[in-house]
Amino acid sequence: MLIYVLRRILISIPVVLIASFLLFWFVRETFDPTARLRNVRDPAVIARETERLGLNDPVPVQYTKWLGDFVQGDWGESARTRQPVTGMVRPALWNTIQLIFFGVIVSATLAVAIGVFGALKQYSLPDYVLTGFSYLAIAMPPFWFGLLAINVFAFRIPEWAIKNDISFLGLDKRQVDFVNLHRARAKETLSGAEYAEDYIRHLILPVMTLSVQIVGAWSRYQRSAMLDVMSADYIRTARAKGVPRRKVVFKHGVRNALIPLVTVMAIDIGLLFGGLLVTETIFSIPGMGRMFVQALLQGDIAVLEAWMVVVAIFVIAFNLLADILYSILDPRIRLS
Repeated sequence: MLIYVLRRILISIPVVLIASFLLFWFVRETFDPTARLRNVRDPAVIARETERLGLNDPVPVQYTKWLGDFVQGDWGESARTRQPVTGMVRPALWNTIQLIFFGVIVSATLAVAIGVFGALKQYSLPDYVLTGFSYLAIAMPPFWFGLLAINVFAFRIPEWAIKNDISFLGLDKRQVDFVNLHRARAKETLSGAEYAEDYIRHLILPVMTLSVQIVGAWSRYQRSAMLDVMSADYIRTARAKGVPRRKVVFKHGVRNALIPLVTVMAIDIGLLFGGLLVTETIFSIPGMGRMFVQALLQGDIAVLEAWMVVVAIFVIAFNLLADILYSILDPRIRLS
């Protein structure tokens, strides 16, 4: 197992380097780092900046220098804010990681439960209902669901509760500003339990918005995989030998049905690091998605280069994780 993991890690390193080079090349060919200086129309200033940035060098030379600085933690300076890119990416990445972490836990739990239940109750009324909700969730645009959730849970229900002098789930008007993750109150002003409550409250709606489509899609994968597994010969053999149904379902069925879902989950999680634009915009979360759009619109090359490489690293890392989990769930893979 250890040799298999080390081999996969060694294979991933050149993949990261090739991906980072292609992304670096794409950004340098698409954007002009001296575009902002064109307004001064002073050729001498533009020439000095071009020389300072090494833009006269071939792209491979520029990439080698940039990679050396990147590895040492020098990711350049934002042309928009004049701040080190490292200091901008770190908090944005942390906000995105928090959202993805809780979103994936909720989504995976619900998707596996719905998928397994739907497969075991195939063509029953609960299966049809869950299938209908799954397709509805897949078709529901996240921005629409997010705005609907804010309207209902942050405004209408609390206002109705206050008007009728009752409490809804312990929330009152002062407590319903839970739509901004980064505005959770500081640890210094709250006790441990109060901070945890405040933190979770700020996560509820963003996680709901992030999870709705994912649960719908993943539950369909899980249901399909579970149906395939439950019709396999070894399941029929286990049943014929009198193995208890609970053991057949959870030990042989669910475990093997998780294999294709793990691959889909790993790929989706990697892509989420750069694809949370809608959720982060609606809930004013300064994460990686918002950072990318701001950098793209303003031609902030240093931020774009760092952003693309960080996202590529996460995508490749989660594909590596998928391979490892795959081999754990099915040992035949690492033997081959």
